[in-house]
Amino acid sequence: MEMHLVHHKSEFGSLAEAINSNVSDALAVLGILFEENARNNSSDLVSSLFKGQIIREGDVTMQPIDLVEILKKYVKLNSFFRYDGSLTTPNCNEVVVWTVISDPLPIAPETASSSFNINLLPQDGRIQKSPSE
Repeated sequence: MEMHLVHHKSEFGSLAEAINSNVSDALAVLGILFEENARNNSSDLVSSLFKGQIIREGDVTMQPIDLVEILKKYVKLNSFFRYDGSLTTPNCNEVVVWTVISDPLPIAPETASSSFNINLLPQDGRIQKSPSE
């Protein structure tokens, strides 16, 4: 299983605009790989992201989360690969700077058997660096 955290440059009004821009670094994607671990007690990254959230099909309003703090708890942020690349879906636009975390993270079997496609965007579409922004 893998997770892609997709971000676009603020100069683009939307993800679609960034994708269609043909700008080589319009998107930054953080890729995190997971390995199923039966001994995992659900204290994994995915569980932490959605702890206390009711997940159902369709649009869901989630409580704010501090993604940076959660990532720092689980991910070795100094061990990664970075390269220029493309999207993984057609038209495979070459507009992505990929950062892939080197070491796979453990994930509970029940979480690994699930499939997620979740967009975590504030209402204005911008990711805030701090609450004061």
